[in-house]
Amino acid sequence: MSPYLVYADKMGSRMPRALAAAAPPTTLSAAQGIIRHWAAVHAKTSVPFYLYDHEVLGRSLAEVLQQMDDDAKCRHNIRQYAYAGEFWFLRRLVKHPWRTWDAASARVLVIPVLLGIELNDHVLHCSARTLFNSSSILRRVQRTWAWRRREAEHVFVATDFRVKRPDVLWRALWVRFDAFNQSSPIIPGPQVEFPIAFEYNEAPARNVTFFFGGQLSRRHRGYFMRWELVDQWRANRTRFNDSMLLITTDHCNSSGSAGLVPLASAPPGVVHGAYCGGRIRASRIYRRAEFALMPGGDEPASRRDTLVLQFGSIPVYMRDGLWATGLPFQNFIPYRAFSASLDEAEAKRDLAGSLGAIVRRYPPSTRSYMRLLMAYFKDDVLWTSSRSRCAENVLREADRHFQTSRNLNEDENP
Repeated sequence: MSPYLVYADKMGSRMPRALAAAAPPTTLSAAQGIIRHWAAVHAKTSVPFYLYDHEVLGRSLAEVLQQMDDDAKCRHNIRQYAYAGEFWFLRRLVKHPWRTWDAASARVLVIPVLLGIELNDHVLHCSARTLFNSSSILRRVQRTWAWRRREAEHVFVATDFRVKRPDVLWRALWVRFDAFNQSSPIIPGPQVEFPIAFEYNEAPARNVTFFFGGQLSRRHRGYFMRWELVDQWRANRTRFNDSMLLITTDHCNSSGSAGLVPLASAPPGVVHGAYCGGRIRASRIYRRAEFALMPGGDEPASRRDTLVLQFGSIPVYMRDGLWATGLPFQNFIPYRAFSASLDEAEAKRDLAGSLGAIVRRYPPSTRSYMRLLMAYFKDDVLWTSSRSRCAENVLREADRHFQTSRNLNEDENP
């Protein structure tokens, strides 16, 4: 059995092995041990995959991707397109050592489509409709032996929420981050490539204790823990003033922003308080925040899940049932080893007191070990990292999904 597989019963409920590391490390050797363990898992696990190429594109896939990258306008736009994971996925696979040119020996069959980029080609200017004509590609895939024999073991990546599944791919595994009501893997949400790399050992002083930035809209029922944040701040703001920085993107005249100060009037480098009308580059605050409040509402389609890892702000998850719903690649990432959690009832009872307890529970030394883990595992969720393991994790998740499906079929049809 592959070491990255999860425990699964016949109904498909999952308990990822990565969650077995339930507590943050309290020593440097413990943190290094976690990294060594997962580095060994990564080294031992491989997923032979077949990637359709010239037989469906009419020319080399590597040449097509390179042509897109050589176009300066396309290259710039893709790096700013939040749903470009499908492009980076194929880029990573073209010369990957796991790639096999024999479809019969592959455990995963990858369809090279860029459905999101093709859909938005009028904005991205990448000639994707010409280079990656999905209709033509899928017609040619359908004529192959691999499709006729193993249709359900094909996978394609398309993370843009506006993409609709092509009818012909109704049995293929669609890998996307909006995975609440389906059995497909949960992968990182929208993200853009940052112009500079953030090095953990060059981190500036972390002068913000707790940070939350985002919407507070009362129309979104999933935001109820966000409402709790601002409601408790309004009720007793003096208990939060030295510890929490809250910036909402909502307009200051909206009902949810009552009592908040316009961000435009905040002093430079603000470290606490509650502000509205925020248009900020969140990365600038995450890189100087000790903890990031994660009240939920958008998971798994949230940028916070990757931003906190990228910039070393320890996540404080405030959503019951989060581990059952899933975080990106939680089968391979021991989130509990570098995060804190608050029960919803606990947060509603006394949020300020609960946050103070978190600061005491995780002293600076423990936080440094947690950030050491974050520095390693960020490559599991960042598509454009130079050491990214995102594409490999997609293949591992697809392989796990297919193996689970095979096992269930064998149990039902002995």
